[in-house]
Amino acid sequence: MPRIQESPKLENIGYGDLLLLDKKNKFYHFFEFIRRAYGSDIEKILKTINSVLLLGLSLKFVKNKLLRTILKIAQAAIPASMLGTEFYFKFKNYLKEIKEEKSSMYDRSMAIFFKMLGIEKDEKEPNPFHKYDLRLNTEIIFWILSKPKTSTIKIINFFDSEGKEIKTIDIENVETVKSIHILVEHGNLKFIWFIRLRSLGTSVFVEEAIAILKAEDIERDDLFKKIRKEIIRDFILTLDCKKNILKFDSLGSIKPYPRIKVVEKINQFNVKKLLTEINNVLKLGRRRAYALVGRQGTGKSSILRKIGEQATNHMVIYISPEDFNSTYKIKDRFELIRILGKCIIMIEDLDGYDFEEKNDRATTFLNEIDDVNDDLNAVIIVTINETNKVHKSIIDRPGRFDRVIEIGPPKTNQQLHEVFSSKFNKLKPIYCPQSRFKLPDLKEMNFKLIEKCILEKFTQAEISNAIMEQIFLDSKEIIEKNGRTWNNLDKDFFNERFKQAVDTHIETKRAIASADFSQKEIRYNKDDESVSECVPTATHCPV
Repeated sequence: MPRIQESPKLENIGYGDLLLLDKKNKFYHFFEFIRRAYGSDIEKILKTINSVLLLGLSLKFVKNKLLRTILKIAQAAIPASMLGTEFYFKFKNYLKEIKEEKSSMYDRSMAIFFKMLGIEKDEKEPNPFHKYDLRLNTEIIFWILSKPKTSTIKIINFFDSEGKEIKTIDIENVETVKSIHILVEHGNLKFIWFIRLRSLGTSVFVEEAIAILKAEDIERDDLFKKIRKEIIRDFILTLDCKKNILKFDSLGSIKPYPRIKVVEKINQFNVKKLLTEINNVLKLGRRRAYALVGRQGTGKSSILRKIGEQATNHMVIYISPEDFNSTYKIKDRFELIRILGKCIIMIEDLDGYDFEEKNDRATTFLNEIDDVNDDLNAVIIVTINETNKVHKSIIDRPGRFDRVIEIGPPKTNQQLHEVFSSKFNKLKPIYCPQSRFKLPDLKEMNFKLIEKCILEKFTQAEISNAIMEQIFLDSKEIIEKNGRTWNNLDKDFFNERFKQAVDTHIETKRAIASADFSQKEIRYNKDDESVSECVPTATHCPV
């Protein structure tokens, strides 16, 4: 048990201190006696107390029930209080050590800052520094730690938490926490880029990244915003645009992702022609905007991905709704896009960005894509499912979107068969990879069913997921029941499943179209005090 020290001042002291430090307290002398008589061996003291109490309880002459109850309570209470006291003082010492450790770390950090920036310490101004947030995503920070040559900043040296110079940084062997001080120059400005890395399992992430400089250079907010964007640009220039596309992260930084190969065949739109037009626009240093408009499932997203796959001469940047949820973010994203130059911006489902009314965000977005200052060298491509959810000024104004292109469902038998073929090639390796089962040719497929799909205006998504997927599921069920194999399936079997899937999907569409789920009657039955929901009776409506 730690030594209990006397204190003449008792104000601002907790109850535990009063209990053990105040000599007027009746418990003080009891604990002080035990400490002096038996030393600081807490285990020995507890065993002694327990033995005494057990002896008292075992003596027959202690017949008073109240006294025996008191002894039983004391048997548990005294050891618990002593252990609690020991814990209290140990925890208090721990907090004191932590405070001293933080103070020591602060003093060491300040000493490193003075040394690295070559500032003489002034007792009148112990902290002559100012901090700026300079966080970037992990990929860019790790790139900075490789000491690259950039057009924005000059990395002079790395220093550890003790102020010792580091030649190289082994990111893979970071133990729990690693603090790194980078001495950086930007023109005539010299500052410290303090980075704290944290290891979590097998991963290492950036916990903190701040710029530290003299307080006399405090009016530097705009400069550090510019530095941040220029570092991102320099990082992007190191990426291979043939292999990477870009997305913004929560920090407003940009993160690279590998380009994905699109297996769907795009037959409702001439992607090659649009790519030629995009390349010409970017070569001329101009800005151009396209809107792909159409029902959900017509393949607008597939067209975007196809453009992203094939536009390998320029960087492709995908925008998400989170990037446009404030006017600040919209301006920030377009500032960075302007710094990058010559890029393709993809904005999917613009009708989901809450631009139905002309609010501040919508106005900011329009000002950015209108390119009033004529400094935006980018091609913007957006997709819209429901035009009534986008303010008319976004689409209708001439020159805002240079082309509004309607993307519809397949209109010819050949287009429909190509959609079938694309989905079939995706599903076959899943359901029957080794079989000889193949999709019938266009001439072998049921002509009336194909015409029906076109008449019902089935979208590419409906044909792929609702029809083709159902054909495979039904075929698998029949095979398992009848003991057949995929190799035994012929065109007649396929056309039977084709008809069943089409009829089922038409019934589903009509049921959804005819039932108004938004208007429900709530009926209260007084007899049995029950509440029931009644959906209005469905009537057939044209699909």
